[in-house]
Amino acid sequence: MSGHPNVVTLYDMCETDEKIYMVMDYVPGGSLLALRDDRHESKGLIAHKNKEGKITYARASEFTEDEAQQFCWDMCRGLVHCRNSGVSLCDVQPKNLLLDARGVLLLSDFGLSANVNQFKYDKENES
Repeated sequence: MSGHPNVVTLYDMCETDEKIYMVMDYVPGGSLLALRDDRHESKGLIAHKNKEGKITYARASEFTEDEAQQFCWDMCRGLVHCRNSGVSLCDVQPKNLLLDARGVLLLSDFGLSANVNQFKYDKENES
């Protein structure tokens, strides 16, 4: 799975009886969950200038409207790419949404995913 700016490139996977190992790109920004938790630890308000130049304030533990909107767009673009590639992610949650050094969101953790084309084939051949 690769070739999209909002999906971590997955190079290889292997599993043992106890664990699944994935070889994928290093994403230095951490997870969306970690970012939220880090902000929650700091108290007070943060100021943010939106695209129109207006300054807005949010609690330190919240994402600004612009940030939330960008994260949603990044996630949707990544999910559409996965779906069009025949992969359905089954474990989309903040700890599996990673941020690169520029703050771009990438989908990760393909341990719980399904090959949609294989599922369709299996369903068609059940009868």
